[in-house]
Amino acid sequence: MLPEIGSTYSFRKTFSESDVYLYGGIICDSSPWHIDEIYAKNSIFKKRLVYGMLTGSLFGTIIGRYFQGYIYLSQEVTFTKPVFIGDTVELKVEILNIDERQIISLKGTCYNQDGENVLTGLAKIKQL
Repeated sequence: MLPEIGSTYSFRKTFSESDVYLYGGIICDSSPWHIDEIYAKNSIFKKRLVYGMLTGSLFGTIIGRYFQGYIYLSQEVTFTKPVFIGDTVELKVEILNIDERQIISLKGTCYNQDGENVLTGLAKIKQL
């Protein structure tokens, strides 16, 4: 059964320090914005940041949980506010369109624990 236009899905995650260290190790990115407490404290953000693409990867979590058997075709994200270690974010995704090739377009918006929009994005998936 195909999902329907307008259907919504969500996932909530609190990003821990180990999430950030593990992700940084996997992608070989040791940027001080993410791993150096002193550097971050003296930056405009005053705290260490969660990698933007780690937050963006929650699209993959939704696809894996709710769209088993589908593959990614594309994803684009816009980072609207920083996410910090310890923040809890929730990605809410809505099916915008299903085209004649059964390609599903998803729109996502991610909010932090204060209800602030931290990320918006679009993704396309297709069932194999």
